[in-house]
Amino acid sequence: MPWLYGLDRYTCELLNEFVDQGGRLALICDPAKTPEFIEGRYAKDELDALIAKAQKADINNEEVFTRFISENGLDKVTISERNGICKCIHYNVKTYDDGRKAYFFVNMDRENAHRVKITLNEAEAKELLVDRMEYVSHPSVIRDGKLELEVIFEPIESHLFVVGAEDEAPLAERYREAITTRLGSKWKISKASEPNCLLLEYCNVLANDGTWSAPMHHYLSAQRAFGVRQTPPALRYTVNIGDDADIESFGDVRLVSEFKLPVTFTVNGTVVEHACGEWWFDHGFKVYHIGGLLKKSTNEIVVTDLCTETPVDGGVRYSNRAEYGNMYLVGNFGVFSNKPYIEATKKCVYTDGEFVLGNRPTELLGGELVRQGHPFFAGTVVLEQDVDVDNVDVERHIKLASPYAAYAIVSVNGNRGKLMSWNGFEMDITPFVTKGKNHIEVELAIGNRNLLGPHHLQVLEEQGSGPRDFYPFEPSKWQKRYSFVKAGLDE
Repeated sequence: MPWLYGLDRYTCELLNEFVDQGGRLALICDPAKTPEFIEGRYAKDELDALIAKAQKADINNEEVFTRFISENGLDKVTISERNGICKCIHYNVKTYDDGRKAYFFVNMDRENAHRVKITLNEAEAKELLVDRMEYVSHPSVIRDGKLELEVIFEPIESHLFVVGAEDEAPLAERYREAITTRLGSKWKISKASEPNCLLLEYCNVLANDGTWSAPMHHYLSAQRAFGVRQTPPALRYTVNIGDDADIESFGDVRLVSEFKLPVTFTVNGTVVEHACGEWWFDHGFKVYHIGGLLKKSTNEIVVTDLCTETPVDGGVRYSNRAEYGNMYLVGNFGVFSNKPYIEATKKCVYTDGEFVLGNRPTELLGGELVRQGHPFFAGTVVLEQDVDVDNVDVERHIKLASPYAAYAIVSVNGNRGKLMSWNGFEMDITPFVTKGKNHIEVELAIGNRNLLGPHHLQVLEEQGSGPRDFYPFEPSKWQKRYSFVKAGLDE
């Protein structure tokens, strides 16, 4: 456990269960700073009981901290350079069901290169060059039963090492020449795709006189909601649904809230309850089922019980009870901007428009998702089409232009191919092709960028982003228009 302001209830229960079943819990932080809140409510006594079960590691004393890591066998990975431990190289480890491990290292230093020694509790490890999907070896030595690798990191460079890697044999040459099977520009969205989503981040604030303010970003709304008032504050979000929409086809529409503490949601005048135990994307994203409450035209979602109340002269002082968060709608709908999309640099598009829900497209022209009803989509989408093949006596390949996705998996007539990422999006489909009609499916994993943002940067897609880029507190860097990165297949 690093230093935390608070925990959510589910995490606290899991940690207690983990320790009670014999797990080891270490609190790695400044001893004077321990978590005191559970889901935003003061719960120091309960958290102190959990912390009493943990070992303590004082991060302020480097010698004590280093000894703690070593004595508890936690130094399974060490990264050092001439002057000692290299703190700017961060890493993550993942173990797969087949026993292989992936070690991902990244240099967080934006300006300096580092020559480091990586020590792993492994017998061997090869680097996977993801741009060529090839394995290479680094200078290494086994010392005290551990593998030591010498690696050079350029600024912001990463390396991926795989334990248990097996070099894949090159594709067997069955024919002298391979034919690339041309795919059409028209795709259908398979029912195997995940639901679509809409981000809600602009709202109206209920003023003290009972009127609603102009729309503003919800992070700014807190400044209008707090203070001494005669009426409790409220937030109002609007969702527009087109007149030609078939709302029944939207399916089980869910309202998802990032508000940390329980608040009250009213949808078109009806209070909705949190679906206990249900979450979307993260345990902090609470789910409310609202499908039967939506209507064509304008829908209103009102949030109340936002603040703590303290009686004072002249009324009641309302103060922040919990961090405000984004809200989302999730369902089988399409999301359309009422203003055009404009092509920008670095695979970006932007639009000034407000968004309207309509019927989810069943067909795409070219396979790009953002401008065809999916600007906020995150998850896996499956695109499909049929291709006619006359001659099966030749080697046939399918080649995709680099998709706007984390990976692609091509299936031919139900035969699932290997995962393809970074580049080299080409697959030998010879064993799976039959004469006549062949069914092609492309599964694409779309990342979280278009869902979580940042959407409003003045400069599109800088080299990196941080917390400041998600808040409208720096007008010079903030625009109301939305920027998205392209998603799906290139045309």
